[in-house]
Amino acid sequence: MDISPSTCDSVIFSMLVREVSKKKKASSARLYIATIKRLEEYCGSSEVVIDSVDSEFVSGFGRFLLQKGLKATSVKQMTMIFRALFRPFFGKDRLTLFEEAFGEIDSSVVKSVWAPGLEDFKRLVSENFGNRQYFEKIRDIFMLSFYDGGATFDEIRTGIDKIERAGLPQQIYIIKRFSHRHGVSAEKFLSNLTVHEFESALGSIGYLSGMKGRLGEESAVAGWKKVAMQCGISEETIMAVTGNGHVPGCLSQPGHMAVSEQDKSRAKKIVADAIVPLSPRWHVMRCYKESPKDTEAAIRSAGVLADFDFFETFAVPVSKGLSGKDIGMSLLGSTLFFNCTPEKAAEIKSALGKSVYVYSLPGTVVPAHVSESEMRTFMLLCDVGTDVIARHFPDYEIPAPENFIGKKARIVSGNFEGLLCDVVRRSDNEYKVFVDIKAFGNIKVSGNVPYAFLKFES
Repeated sequence: MDISPSTCDSVIFSMLVREVSKKKKASSARLYIATIKRLEEYCGSSEVVIDSVDSEFVSGFGRFLLQKGLKATSVKQMTMIFRALFRPFFGKDRLTLFEEAFGEIDSSVVKSVWAPGLEDFKRLVSENFGNRQYFEKIRDIFMLSFYDGGATFDEIRTGIDKIERAGLPQQIYIIKRFSHRHGVSAEKFLSNLTVHEFESALGSIGYLSGMKGRLGEESAVAGWKKVAMQCGISEETIMAVTGNGHVPGCLSQPGHMAVSEQDKSRAKKIVADAIVPLSPRWHVMRCYKESPKDTEAAIRSAGVLADFDFFETFAVPVSKGLSGKDIGMSLLGSTLFFNCTPEKAAEIKSALGKSVYVYSLPGTVVPAHVSESEMRTFMLLCDVGTDVIARHFPDYEIPAPENFIGKKARIVSGNFEGLLCDVVRRSDNEYKVFVDIKAFGNIKVSGNVPYAFLKFES
């Protein structure tokens, strides 16, 4: 397909589209033109310099297509079309360069690169892999790469000091936690880790995390792009952060706006915060085996908290006169509110196991949180209303007879003392009945109260 002189220095994509449209049948032309459009997108320019088309350029194009979501078979087909389109431009004089650039399409070009999404990364950062520390270390190194927009393994290994000094808060936290949790610094661990070991372990942790695709080193950059798009970051900024905004050898496209370093830093922070927000939040747990106070002590002695971790708690104040087992019987008496980062809340949940129940978001294992304003309001109400938080019990219990169902009664003790109610039915506990309380305007409250608390209207 001789569509241009072999002596040209660059290929203009629009001219190539016109030539293909003239000389190819419509069915073939569509795929050829689609390939040209992808090449133009890959370059970020309207033309490409012939001498810049080398093996790295070709394999980079394959990876670009995979990151765009194309299947491996489609990538190979487009790469072969790319080869056929550019063969005439090299001519006989540059045949050796052409063979070096394309040769046989390398298997690495069509190697599948899976791009995890936002929910995948949220699950990954909280996974403990059955307490296998080696996989936790690999995960942490992978996340250092991810937060930096998909930095390579070598870039992370040689730049760990820079990350610790000026990285994102999430990266700095990983490095600090690494030594505390594993007893070895991230830098020392990296110094003894090979790329092959890293890649192999990533495949394992992807499987253990239940991910739908194989996790690899290049999943960091592919995943960052996907999450950034989910966060609403512009394509120009995404390409600038991941280093694909300009391909060496491609001429700059007229009117292309440069992305500032500030914009790139802001994009990285948005993505990192979407996965692991480091601002402390209030979480809630119900304590089964110990009191809230003892549970707090257990958390502080379990080795979960490091010196640099923020952690505070709040337990509902106990009503006067309650002690011992009665505390657990009071409303919210076994509940502990704790304030820490979401990631730390997940670690605490894992460390305490079945001795507590940490309330989570529906359908997930992610600890749910209470907003700061709601929590402060609740704490204020607890301070002024502790006398109505306790459950009330009669001095002696009276079995509820059947013949009072449907009758009206007045509640003479407990939280609803003085209110009128309708007796609905007996409870499973023969000493209690279910009642409908008519109060608070048009609101109807249903409750389960001791029969001894009722005085029936004559």
